[in-house]
Amino acid sequence: MIDKKDKKILLNLLVDGRSSYSEIGRNVGMTRQSVYSRMKSLKRKGIIEKFTVELNKKELGLKLKAFVFIVATPVKELRKEAEKRLKNLPEISQINYLYGQFDIMLEILVENIDELTELLRKLQEITMIKKTETFIVYETAKYSPEDPLKRILHE
Repeated sequence: MIDKKDKKILLNLLVDGRSSYSEIGRNVGMTRQSVYSRMKSLKRKGIIEKFTVELNKKELGLKLKAFVFIVATPVKELRKEAEKRLKNLPEISQINYLYGQFDIMLEILVENIDELTELLRKLQEITMIKKTETFIVYETAKYSPEDPLKRILHE
């Protein structure tokens, strides 16, 4: 379990993942060494998974985002093979298994409609996939994956 000091460290990292141990220490009222050892412990526990940078996808040419919902064959062996094939498609940024009308949701990031069309053709070749439904995103009103984390860290 994590305590209030760990939560403060994590909140600081969510705001700026490049903060130094000294900066975080100043912000949370701890020494640099204490921050270092706590962060090392948080990594060891798996609470901190990795440090990364968020790039502007559109500026790098990935201007089209789509969600593809899939109805799949319920045969377990086919699902494993399909998952393996889906994971190898670089246009897919997320694979989510769902409860409800659809079995799988893919988040797709591509340069243009032609790339999306080509990817959809590749999906049709996967045996397990019975049906797909594609939704193209024209605007993202909110993208804040850190908000739910901030909420629980403030508790």
